[in-house]
Amino acid sequence: MKGLLIAAMATMLFLSGGALASSSQGNSTQGGGGNGSSAAGPWVDCKLPDGSVDYIPLMICTMQKNGKVN
Repeated sequence: MKGLLIAAMATMLFLSGGALASSSQGNSTQGGGGNGSSAAGPWVDCKLPDGSVDYIPLMICTMQKNGKVN
């Protein structure tokens, strides 16, 4: 019984810690209060081949959209 209680508490702590970590991420345009980075790299002003500028992650800019970082 003691082992079950310990396992339940550990699971609750693990799940609540993950929720807190994910809520502090995000870029400033989304209201997340984060530092402007994501799993695809920092968010940058990307000049796209058609001449428009978009605020997207660095890897998306360079690899998928063929853009250049401003």
